[in-house]
Amino acid sequence: MMSEIPLLFKVYPDLRDKIPWMRLTNLPTKVEKLNLLGEYLGINNLWIKRDDQSALLYGGNKPRKLEFVLAEAREREADEIVTMGGIGSNHCLATTIYAQDKGIKPVLFLFPQPLTEHVKKNLSLFHYFGARLNLVPSALSAYWSCLTYCLKRKKAYLLPPGGSSILGSLGYVNAAFELREQIKKKEMPPPKYIFVTCGTCGTLAGLEVGARLSGLKTKLVGVRVVDKVIVNRITLKVLTNKIMKYLGKRCKDIPGVYPVRKSRPGGSSEQSSGVNFNLGDFTLLHNYFGGEYGRVTSEGERILKLIKEKEGIQLDTTYTAKTFAGLVDFMKINRKGTVLFWNTFNSVDLSKAINSVNYKELPDKFHKFFTR
Repeated sequence: MMSEIPLLFKVYPDLRDKIPWMRLTNLPTKVEKLNLLGEYLGINNLWIKRDDQSALLYGGNKPRKLEFVLAEAREREADEIVTMGGIGSNHCLATTIYAQDKGIKPVLFLFPQPLTEHVKKNLSLFHYFGARLNLVPSALSAYWSCLTYCLKRKKAYLLPPGGSSILGSLGYVNAAFELREQIKKKEMPPPKYIFVTCGTCGTLAGLEVGARLSGLKTKLVGVRVVDKVIVNRITLKVLTNKIMKYLGKRCKDIPGVYPVRKSRPGGSSEQSSGVNFNLGDFTLLHNYFGGEYGRVTSEGERILKLIKEKEGIQLDTTYTAKTFAGLVDFMKINRKGTVLFWNTFNSVDLSKAINSVNYKELPDKFHKFFTR
């Protein structure tokens, strides 16, 4: 049964009038046991959380984030939403689809990444759904281009890469409460491990906060799919504590940031800002990135074909297949216990839209990506 409001708001009613939100999703997403794949891999309790089916227009992890982000953009009367990503960015596509649906113009600053058919499809879909496309040389130039663009426009709403703002991350704080309810209803056993892709930290940070607030006892494992300067334990520590502080300021029942005391020379103590999360709270796997954003790895390709063959589930080579490859290797050593793979890819079929686009309709700078 679809939830009327986020479970986060039901548990903490004070948040309902203090945090913007609009419905985009069809929740809860299912949890399913992967019997055939689990048997093949020798993993007895292998489960999947089907966030690929999170919404009707476009699935994956982004609609959960955009429910909060687009609600704030509308509150601010934004007429444009400005964001960045690779030329095949799923975040940019989801933002484009849902922003247009809500009457807000999407403006994308895109940087090159290794070409795959998936990348070409997303480029076509950016155009089909009406995004304003800008090609820039690198991720750094995309970042500065977004900032410069927004500084010149009063009604432009700036959305960080991956939708991983404090507000966007609340989508996965809420998702942890959703999973806890499914466990309570015995839809699946409590997972010892949860594996999730980590590209801009928002999904994993939200789940970490949500697991702590909801009492979900599990070990979250993030698989890094971007450069380490973007995804690391320091980034996660900063974002999770910012989320806790944001929530704590809006609801007295949420602890926010705990105060701690530091000892001073001579035995006295001083008050200082404390944290709810420390570096040791996070587990990241770093060996599945492939050395360049979007580069296809042999392990990822093998896993992509295997899960499609055994379970009929489609992953992608940039994010989710690499994450599942990390899960498989991890479980060779840690065989006991239930493991949950959180599928953040989209499974909504957009092939008709893709086939209706002639790449020559895109801005000239993008044509080269279709002729290589």
